[in-house]
Amino acid sequence: SYFTERADVVIENAAFLDMGRTTGAPLSTSNIKGRYAVHFHHLMGPSDVSNPYQFSLQGCVVWSQAPASRWGITVHHSHYGLIQRNVVVCAAGGGIVTEDGNETGNVFDGNYVANITGEGRPDARPNEIAFEGSAYWFRGGNNTVLNNHAYSSKDGFVYYPRFAPTSFKYPSQS
Repeated sequence: SYFTERADVVIENAAFLDMGRTTGAPLSTSNIKGRYAVHFHHLMGPSDVSNPYQFSLQGCVVWSQAPASRWGITVHHSHYGLIQRNVVVCAAGGGIVTEDGNETGNVFDGNYVANITGEGRPDARPNEIAFEGSAYWFRGGNNTVLNNHAYSSKDGFVYYPRFAPTSFKYPSQS
């Protein structure tokens, strides 16, 4: 499921079962990045909002059977979202991932991530990120991470700011 631009995204109590097509294998012409189970991609949300969040995903389940698809929930260059009380089970590389490092003001609260598979050290694939098997993999630190749980993964919480932008513009919350 792919959400972008000015989409008005409020998803509650939904199941995303075997939705991703990118696998945990190295990226290639047949294993293309960006085809993740839940992907917030350059999402700005509606221009007229009364909600403090530009988008929200609450009480959802993301489940992938073997072979696991890559990244359960991906927040990519999207800001001021609420990712709360979700369950991600059996993903490859990372369960919940922020991709660019400029993601700002998102709240990750009360999520449960388990059985994330992966391989190698962070520098084992020079042109890829979040393939190691982390329940939570954050490229930048401009988000709030509260009350989350990680089980049966190679790593629980990883903050990996290498190659993250050092200056960038992001939308105001008003």
